[in-house]
This record gives sequence, C-alpha cells and structure tokens, in this order.
Amino acid sequence: MYIILSMFVLTLGTVFIPFFSFFAMCVMPVPVVWMYMRATWRETAALAIGAVILTVYWGGSYGGTVETGFFCLSGMIMGFGLRKRRSFFHCWGSGFIVLCAMAAVLAIRLYVVQGVTVFTYVQQFVILWGERLTAMATAQGMGEADKVALQTQLQSLWHTVPYMVPSLLVEIFSLSAWITLRLAIFQLHRQGQKAVSFLPVRCWDMGRGMVYLYIVSLVLKYWGTTRSWIWVQWTGENLLQIAFFFICVQGISFLFSFLQARKKSVVFQGLVLLLFFCIPFFSYIVFVLGLADLLFSYRRNKAVL
Repeated sequence: MYIILSMFVLTLGTVFIPFFSFFAMCVMPVPVVWMYMRATWRETAALAIGAVILTVYWGGSYGGTVETGFFCLSGMIMGFGLRKRRSFFHCWGSGFIVLCAMAAVLAIRLYVVQGVTVFTYVQQFVILWGERLTAMATAQGMGEADKVALQTQLQSLWHTVPYMVPSLLVEIFSLSAWITLRLAIFQLHRQGQKAVSFLPVRCWDMGRGMVYLYIVSLVLKYWGTTRSWIWVQWTGENLLQIAFFFICVQGISFLFSFLQARKKSVVFQGLVLLLFFCIPFFSYIVFVLGLADLLFSYRRNKAVL
C-alpha cells in the first residue's frame, strides 16, 4: 500500500509543484523497483501506467508525461536486473540508457514540433532568466560598473551553457540511476529480501579508459578551437566535462578508501563530499588524486582497500 501511496505523491508533485517536479521524477523509479521486487511485472506495469494516466489527467505537459513514463520504465528495467541478480553496474547502466533515450525523444520532439534544437531552446531559456536577473539588479540600484560585469558574465553563460547540456544530462542521469538503486537496495535489505550487494564508494574503479577519454577530449577541444570547428570544439568540451566528472568520482573513491584504511570516522567522508561540492578548488585536488590513482593504480599496489 505504501508503494502505491508514494507513487501517487510523487506523481502529484511532478504536476503541481514546479520546484519539486524534477526531484520527484528522479525518485519515481524507486517505488517501481520496490513493486517489481514484490509483485509481478504486470502489476508493476499497471503502477507505471497509472502514474502516466494521472499525469495526463491532471493536465501534465507532453514533456512531463514522457518523463514520467521513461523514469518509470527505467525503474522497471532496474527492478528486472535486481530480480535476475544482475550486477550493480548492469542495473545502473540499463537505467542510465533509458534516461538518455528519454532525453533523445524529447529533443527530437522539440525539433519536429517547434523547429528548434534543444541548444537553441536552452539558450532562449538562459537569456530569459538573464534578462530577469538584470532587471532585478537594476531595480535594486546596481551601479553601472557592476551591471557591465554582470552582463559580461551572462553573455558568457548564453554562449556556454546550451552546448554543455549533453554532459550535464549524463551527470544528472548517472546520479539519478545510482540514487535509485541505492535507495531501492537499502529498502530491500531492510525488508529481508535478497538483492545485489551495493559496492561501497571506496571500492569503485572507473577504469583507465577515462584517462584516454580525457586525452581525446583535450585533442578535440584543441582542434575545434584552432580550426574554428564549433561542433568539434563543443564535443570536446562535453567529453572533457564527462571525463572530469568520472575522474573526480575516482578521486573521491580514493579518498574514501584512504580514510577507511586509517579507521577514520564516516564524518570525514561527509566532509570530503561537502568540500567537493562547496569549494571549486577542492574539486581540482580530487581530480588530480583520481587521475593519479587511475594512472598508477595506487590502491592496488599499496593495498589501501
């Protein structure tokens, strides 16, 4: 019963609470996974279809309806993987691919119906919010020098943010799939059900392929910049951002294993995450640690784990 109730609340939030809608969609696969582990796939599909129907009935947009459907589908696929005792990486990858397919469907629909690319749409959205921010600053009596500096920063965002959407979505969807599995496995273990064991963050290894991806992205960015190939440049920028993200994950994993080997409290791990998200300079330190760990396999050679 609590599964149906939680699904109802999340669907309600996606339609009527703007600031809660995206968070609710990211969490929506969790009750679907719980349902799949407790019931048949037909009952799970009925739960997902019910959420989609409620979204349409309550006046949800086309995009919101598609997002609800795909997030529920990702939950079903991850639940299927857990039920078949597939590896954590397999379940995470399946959910991640479904969410990427959702983004592709929405982007294609936007281009076919409205005739604009997702990059143009995001740029228009950023410009709109930039104009609102400028108007608010003007109303509060901002000086001319500060206003010029703000305009310069906003123009930089107008030209940068839209083309970084792919890498941003990859990071968001990977985190969404990971959070879904983490919550689902935690609840299943509490209920005494069998599920794949959750690999601790300190044991994660992104693989040396991330180093190669980082090098390729730097080459693409250099070629695009020096030869004025815009799409090559932004492809390199996106790949660079993705590689940077996963190498930072490697760095966090290294720090967690280092702290674990020295019997440090979990509080120190929370402090690492706090510093990573709040202090930009610390993220570069984590990146360097992750890159060094990938290149020299420090944890394997020194038996830090």
